[in-house]
Amino acid sequence: MADGAVPQQYWNALLGMTTRATADYNDSNPSQSQPSVDPGPLSDESRQWLESALRDVANSTDPGKILDGLMGSLLRYAATSELEESDIEKVTDLGLRLEDLLQCADLAGKFQRSGGFEIIMRFLNYMNYAKLRSTGCQMLITMCENNPQAQNLVIAHPLFKHIFDLLCDTKQDSNFRYKLLGSVSAIVRSHAPAFDAFTGINGHSKMREVAISPDNEERVAHKAARVLASIAYTYRDDPARKNALKETIVQVYTVLATRREEEDTSELCFVREFILSDILSREVSGNTKQDLLKALKEEEKKQFDEPRQQQIIGLLMKKFSKPHMELK
Repeated sequence: MADGAVPQQYWNALLGMTTRATADYNDSNPSQSQPSVDPGPLSDESRQWLESALRDVANSTDPGKILDGLMGSLLRYAATSELEESDIEKVTDLGLRLEDLLQCADLAGKFQRSGGFEIIMRFLNYMNYAKLRSTGCQMLITMCENNPQAQNLVIAHPLFKHIFDLLCDTKQDSNFRYKLLGSVSAIVRSHAPAFDAFTGINGHSKMREVAISPDNEERVAHKAARVLASIAYTYRDDPARKNALKETIVQVYTVLATRREEEDTSELCFVREFILSDILSREVSGNTKQDLLKALKEEEKKQFDEPRQQQIIGLLMKKFSKPHMELK
């Protein structure tokens, strides 16, 4: 299709509407031998007007054309590392509109080819603009959630490694890192090539460091632990990958359970229940198991908002104290 031309599907749609309108009129006026509604041939002037109208419709409704327009504006802003105060809201609005557009799974390739990942990297690197950093994280989540094509594109791009560099940098804002952990989850879950890329760059080890480092806020640490367990959960039926993260998850839980003082968190509850339901005693090393049992004995003395979690502590102690007799 030539630049500026009306996409064929719009002409097809117009023809379809015209045909239906004529047919409906004929059905409702059977006594007339000729339809009074007859499109007839278009004059040059009428055709030019109609093409202009359809072009405007295409530009305002076609996802690909909308993407092109947004990308053009964002790439101009992304060319600079600093934004004027008056530009921040404009860029934020453009980013949010683009994020909405990325819900269309088929646009991932066009987005990447148009420089989309460079825009996301720029957003993630805007140290002083929290809204833009959050928007960059959300773009990744929206684009990659249950979208293997987008996941493949991300893991093949330097953006993937850069995400983990940012996660491991304790100088980064904790709210940003918390949000970025959600992006990791969307990229890696439920798609084997993404999981292999994740372990291939030692992403699981980097996530472990994020979880157990004393320099991180508790909510970031617990979120990292939950993301690890959530990723592992989606591969529980994959023989080649289902055990890859189990030792790491137990090690992380052991540290966090020992460190927590009073309040339990939903993230830690999720990890605790994952260990109970999906990890067998024989699937972790002896040293890790002993450390886990020590942590459970300490945690047993702490408070829990839900009685169920107290019960799980007892079940875990029983499960990992016995010889390897489980079957799965």
